[in-house]
Amino acid sequence: MESTKNGERLNYHNPSLDKWVRFLIIVILVMGIFFRFANLQKKVYWIDEGYTSGRISGYTESEFIQKLGDGKIKQIKSLQNYQRINPEKGVFDTVKKLALEESQLTPLYFVAARCWVQLFGDSIAVTRSWSAVFSVLAIYSV
Repeated sequence: MESTKNGERLNYHNPSLDKWVRFLIIVILVMGIFFRFANLQKKVYWIDEGYTSGRISGYTESEFIQKLGDGKIKQIKSLQNYQRINPEKGVFDTVKKLALEESQLTPLYFVAARCWVQLFGDSIAVTRSWSAVFSVLAIYSV
């Protein structure tokens, strides 16, 4: 008799509580999406984002170091050359340079990121938004 009462308590369904839990989950997801995309252009540029920008621009790390690694202070414009799409280098250059220096990385991400940046512009916010879109999609896939 006791086990039946416990079983009934465990199977008790409260529709109003379900609505509140769903509402809370939706609010948390919307806030997460908002904060994921808020101020993308103002956040600190991480080293892996720098590597991604260089890779999708068709440069290798050694090219970057060779041209800018002399220990002198550089102007922002000279650094931005490696964060922007180089019209002289195409998708093939991205794949080729990636195969030369980082063969363990799959080129699909970098080719798709390059196409994204070519389509929407090469600002920091656009480059970051590529990863942000997939991070939001990953939340919904779970």
